[in-house]
Amino acid sequence: MKVTTSVIVYPLKSGKGICQNVSKLLNTGFEYDRVVALINEENEVLTAREDSKLLNIDCEIKSKHIIFKVNQDSIDCDLNDIVEKTEVFLFGKNMEAYVLSPEINEWFSNYLNHSVRLVTFKPHQETSTFERSFVDEGAIHLVNESSISDLNNRLKNKSLIKDFRPNIVVSGFEAYEEDQWKKIKIGNQLFEVVSKCPRCSMTSIVSEGRIKKGELLKELAKYKRVENKVYFGIYLKPLNYSSIEEGDMVQILE
Repeated sequence: MKVTTSVIVYPLKSGKGICQNVSKLLNTGFEYDRVVALINEENEVLTAREDSKLLNIDCEIKSKHIIFKVNQDSIDCDLNDIVEKTEVFLFGKNMEAYVLSPEINEWFSNYLNHSVRLVTFKPHQETSTFERSFVDEGAIHLVNESSISDLNNRLKNKSLIKDFRPNIVVSGFEAYEEDQWKKIKIGNQLFEVVSKCPRCSMTSIVSEGRIKKGELLKELAKYKRVENKVYFGIYLKPLNYSSIEEGDMVQILE
């Protein structure tokens, strides 16, 4: 049976993901996906490439609040508690963002042992949804369980689904079948396939302690390299704004 097995959002860029039974689609992707990010003193958006400790931060969504937690320490962040507007930089691009409360910034700075600030995008007052998100390239990232199983058969140290930081996980398909899709439907939600997903060092960082650094990318490069990039998974663009949930049927339209 061809179904969605997981729907995952990552409220904090490079933070831990949250599996959801139902997730709403917006023009930016899933609601609450990458709606906040940390910036350094140069206003550069931080990822786990710069500080792997971000991967240990749990998130819990409560309306317009996010509860951040590391071990037994937690803090409640009101996403409307905006202090000031600023310009931030993400992968060479500049964008307008809004700095959240000083208490939140102090909490994160103490945990990371260096000065950071938490930023978000200004919400639409009429719809209470967010204008943008801190995604890298495509709004939604999908992986196929069979493709991960095939990759693991080639690896000495196995990877986990979370290493790829997907938003949608599907099952019931042949390995790498997703590379040929152009348009799909999950439940009542239509998606266009925008591109294949280029992989980076994040897979090694997430898998630290289980996969020898670089092993996963080195193995993928043997059979998934196109020119100078290694691809795994696909990026999707929503064509309507419905919702999807775990267990939804997946149909390949093109």
